[in-house]
Amino acid sequence: MPLLSDYDCLRVLDLGCGIGRNSIYIAENYRNKCCMVDCVDILDIAIGKLKSNARTRGVGKRINGILGTIEQYGIHKNTYDLVLAVSALEHVESENSFNTRCRK
Repeated sequence: MPLLSDYDCLRVLDLGCGIGRNSIYIAENYRNKCCMVDCVDILDIAIGKLKSNARTRGVGKRINGILGTIEQYGIHKNTYDLVLAVSALEHVESENSFNTRCRK
């Protein structure tokens, strides 16, 4: 979080977010600033738990749960200040499929 302390507004993408351990942590740390976290996961049960956890922790409006694969989610240049993929990239179909979607 110290590397992000100078940001007044932060836009984050969490690929393979699971139930939101990292996403919610970031949203909580930026509770008093402009912060939005887009969270992508392939499991609908994980997205449901993510949303529930975010509401419980008071950051539900800062968390955007997106059901889908990492390969399907198009990452547009200059959209995000931080992109996370903690323990997720090993689940991507191939390096080529990931790189193709990230070059928009």
